[in-house]
Amino acid sequence: MIYCIGDSFTYGHGLEDPDKTAWPIVLGTLLNRPVTNLGKSGSGNTRIVKRTIDVVFRDDTELVILAWVGPHRIEFFDKTPYDIWPGQTFRKTPNEIAKALTITQNNQFDLWLCRKWLRDIILTQNLLKNQNKKYLMARAWGAWEPLAGTEDLWNKIDWNYFVGHPTTTRNTDYETFGYWYTDIPLVLNHPSELGHQRIAEKFYEYIRNFGWIS
Repeated sequence: MIYCIGDSFTYGHGLEDPDKTAWPIVLGTLLNRPVTNLGKSGSGNTRIVKRTIDVVFRDDTELVILAWVGPHRIEFFDKTPYDIWPGQTFRKTPNEIAKALTITQNNQFDLWLCRKWLRDIILTQNLLKNQNKKYLMARAWGAWEPLAGTEDLWNKIDWNYFVGHPTTTRNTDYETFGYWYTDIPLVLNHPSELGHQRIAEKFYEYIRNFGWIS
């Protein structure tokens, strides 16, 4: 089983039938492998880590693909009703939260968020390797060039399995999903069916180059 984990860019927000045309499903067709799409709109990186832990210990897991999102999408707990939601897409804004979020204008907070994301990558990569699971990672959206003050963590990451990092491309850009469908109109600010086809083809290219297709 191939498990694809991400947010709305993985789920297929805006598509008429995500169960048939979202990029994880298209990739499964290209590989002739069963795929489970664990994308969920509004997901932050904390949810991506949690879902990775869910699948990494399963015997049927053949490949895990993680589509990271911007570090600023922070997860909050809302007890009424019981729910968990990311800070950038919250449905209500109590004064306490609104005041607390003003700290996001502080550069040190941006650095803290970036370092948290890099730690998530390092820990997740090591978990996947420890369980002998094949994996690929990418950034669905958001600028992600290295920030000053992150070098110690940045250098601990295995970028060879990170689709869109300059290590794995022939240019110096840090590519996100959007880099692969710049010539295609969007649907509700998300990739169209053709955009999802491009994303699937990009992952397929990497999987083929690694010799993971038997």
